[in-house]
Amino acid sequence: MSKKRKLKRRSLLKEFVAQSTAEATVDGTKLAKEEPVVESAFVWIWEAFWKLNAARPGGFGPSAIPLTEVAAYCNLFRVNSHRERSLLVHCIQAMDAEYLRLISNTTKINET
Repeated sequence: MSKKRKLKRRSLLKEFVAQSTAEATVDGTKLAKEEPVVESAFVWIWEAFWKLNAARPGGFGPSAIPLTEVAAYCNLFRVNSHRERSLLVHCIQAMDAEYLRLISNTTKINET
């Protein structure tokens, strides 16, 4: 893959991750003001994130989506390509980190 293509792909992924949490809510309060625009190539990752969002372990607040859940998702939805699995794991972890950051910031604001 050429360097120019890698940079474009990285830019698209970064934009996708930044927009990915726009649907997130905390106690019914939307974290973003507008709906995201998801590139058609990434819709499957978007949908996977929101399906996996329900698989978070319980406890005192939200925690990260376990890799075992991502692996189970891949098996269930037949994501067999190593490249697609790697992309999915990378995106889910990045989206999840941003989601948890937004949740944490919103919770802190609501507590004060």
